[in-house]
Amino acid sequence: MPSRGTVVVSGLASDAHTWNLVYLQILIEEFGYHVVNLGACVPDDLLVETCRR
Repeated sequence: MPSRGTVVVSGLASDAHTWNLVYLQILIEEFGYHVVNLGACVPDDLLVETCRR
């Protein structure tokens, strides 16, 4: 089945939670999307750069 698109999930630089990102990734993938999970504590510039790609 082809992907419906790509979704980026990430924790902000000050947020160290990871399980919420894993749960969100699984949920979004079940709707047919490709998910890029950057993980927790992601610097703002990396998040912006990844979203622009």
